[in-house]
Amino acid sequence: LADAHRSLGQFDQAAAALEQAAQANPRYYLALGDVYERQDKWEEAADAYEKGLGATRGSGRELRLRRAAALLNVPDGGGAERAIAVLTACFIASAVSGVSKGSRALSNINAVAALILAFVLVRALLALAHL
Repeated sequence: LADAHRSLGQFDQAAAALEQAAQANPRYYLALGDVYERQDKWEEAADAYEKGLGATRGSGRELRLRRAAALLNVPDGGGAERAIAVLTACFIASAVSGVSKGSRALSNINAVAALILAFVLVRALLALAHL
């Protein structure tokens, strides 16, 4: 049902369906966060990813990185400090998991962080260009 609403551009209805689905199965928090991102509801997206992290087993690396990206998009830099905390936790987790595995994960995290920061910078420059 959520996919049908999402494909029709009915993001509020898709979010409502995914909120109900996520209560029964936490794997839907990733899709819920994605719907919120499409609506530029960055705080809600970050909250959905955080709920998904709390309810799932495993590393949750994708949820953590998606949460950091959503927080970096909160207007006026309101989520930047929390994004840094999330990325720091990812770094610590990767370092604790082993040097070679940690280095690979850290490299991936650094690449994603660089892309996220580049995206934010481009958005800021475009916004300034429109002034």
